[in-house]
Amino acid sequence: MEENSRRAKNRHKKRRVWPIIVVILLIIVAGLGVWGYSKVHQTQKAIYQPVDNNQVEQVRRDSAKIEDKDPVSILLLGVDHNSERTEQNSDVMILVTVNPDTKEAKMVSIPRDTPLPGTETKINSAYANNGTSGAINAVQDLLNVPIDYYATVDMEGLIGVVDSLGGVTVDSPLAFSQDGYDFPQGTTEITTGEQALAFVRNRKNDPEGDFGRNRRQRILLLAILDKFSSPTAIMQAGTLFDTVQNYVNTNITGDEMVQLGLHYRLSSDDVETLDLAGQAGTGVSGASLNFVSDEQINNVSQALRENLEINN
Repeated sequence: MEENSRRAKNRHKKRRVWPIIVVILLIIVAGLGVWGYSKVHQTQKAIYQPVDNNQVEQVRRDSAKIEDKDPVSILLLGVDHNSERTEQNSDVMILVTVNPDTKEAKMVSIPRDTPLPGTETKINSAYANNGTSGAINAVQDLLNVPIDYYATVDMEGLIGVVDSLGGVTVDSPLAFSQDGYDFPQGTTEITTGEQALAFVRNRKNDPEGDFGRNRRQRILLLAILDKFSSPTAIMQAGTLFDTVQNYVNTNITGDEMVQLGLHYRLSSDDVETLDLAGQAGTGVSGASLNFVSDEQINNVSQALRENLEINN
C-alpha cells in the first residue's frame, strides 16, 4: 500500500515538473506534409487555434508567411493542462527561426525565470496571465524578434512521441540518475517516453541547474528531429498523427503544414542552438530570477533577426 502510494506520488510529480514536449511540433517541420494531404488536414482541424491579432503587438510591418516560403519564426510553448496547478505557466519556451532559402534554423531556449523587461515578473507567467498572445508579446518584447507562428504542447505527449518512434539516440553531456534511470555520459539509447522524460527532467543533479536541463531539452529535440529524418519514420506516421491531435494547439493551417513538409525540412545539422544562460540571482521582491545581460540578449536577437532576413 505504501509503495503504491509512493509510485502514484512520483507519477504526479513527473506530470508537474515535466520538461519539454514541444518536440511534437517538429513532426510538422520534419515532414508532416509528405505523409498525406487529407491526413494533414484532418489533424489540422483538431489542433488549429488562431491568435487574436488584436491582442498581439506587431513587430514588423509585413508579416512573414509559410505559403510565400518566407523565413519564419515559431514559438514553442510547453504547458501542463493536466496538472492541478491553478496557474498554467509556460515552463518551456523555445523560439525557432527557419530560413528555407539558406536551409538554416536557429533555436533558443528562454529560461522560465527570466524577468520581463523592466520588471521582476517571470516570463513564463505571461501565458498564465494573458494566454498565447501574452506569451508571444513577452518573447517579442524580450528579444525584439517577431513571432509568426506558435504551438502550445501539453507535456503528456512526449511519452507518446518517443514510444511511437521506438526510441531515440542522444549524446548526454554528463552522467546522472533520475527517476530510476541511469544515464552515462556520451551516446545513450533512450527507448521509452518515460525514460525521455527523466532525461530532460533532471535539474538538481546537474551542476548547471536549469541551464543544463535546457541544454538536454535541445539535445532531445534534435534527436527526435534526426529520427523523423530517417526512412523508417513513415512507419510510425499514423500513431504520430494521433499524438499531435491529442496534445498540440497551433495557428499553422493545414496548407501551411504541407508547405513546411515540402520546403522547410531540416536535419539536426541545420540547427544552431543559441544560449540565454544569464546569471541566477534574487530580485528586490525576493524572487529567484535569471538575469540575462543586454549584450547577450542583443547577440541572440541579432542572430535570430539575421536568419529571418530582418535588416533593421
